[in-house]
Amino acid sequence: MAIQTGPIFLQGTYGNICAYGCSKQWRFRQKSTLTAKRVKTSPRFRNTMLFAGLMARSSAIGSAIYKELPPHWKQFWMYRAFVGEAMTMLKEGKTDKEALEILWKRYAAEFAPGYREEKEFIYQAASIHRPRKYTSYHRPPAPRKINRSHIPVIQDCYEELLL
Repeated sequence: MAIQTGPIFLQGTYGNICAYGCSKQWRFRQKSTLTAKRVKTSPRFRNTMLFAGLMARSSAIGSAIYKELPPHWKQFWMYRAFVGEAMTMLKEGKTDKEALEILWKRYAAEFAPGYREEKEFIYQAASIHRPRKYTSYHRPPAPRKINRSHIPVIQDCYEELLL
C-alpha cells in the first residue's frame, strides 16, 4: 500500500488502483480480484460461508430475544451479547429452537406476563453455576474505589440491623 501525500487526496477506483482514507491517512492499493460469486461458490471459502450461515441463524435468535425486552431495559450491547451466546450454542451443536429456549429462559422470561419471580429465584439458587473463565477479551471488571467518608454511617446502620 502506498500513502498519498500532498494537498489533493484521491478517493475511489481508478483502473486497477483503489484510493481510500484510513485513520487520517490516504492510501492506494491494488484492486481486489475477489468477487461475491467466487466467495459463495469456491471450495476455498466453504468455512466462510458456513460461519456466515451460523451468524445469520444466531442473529435471528438474538433479535427475537432482544425484541422481548421492554423498551426501557434495552441496550444495544445486549443484542450483540445474545448473538454471541447463540453463536456459541450453535457451534456446540444445539438446534435453533434449543438455543432460543435457553436464551429466552435466561434473559426474557422475567418480562413475560405471569412470570413468578420467587419460584424462578429458588430454582436458580439451587442450581450450581461454574465460575466464568475470563479471556483477554472478557476481563473481570476493575475494582471500584470506595468513598470512605460513608463507611462509619454504613457501619452504624449495619450494627442497628444486627440489634
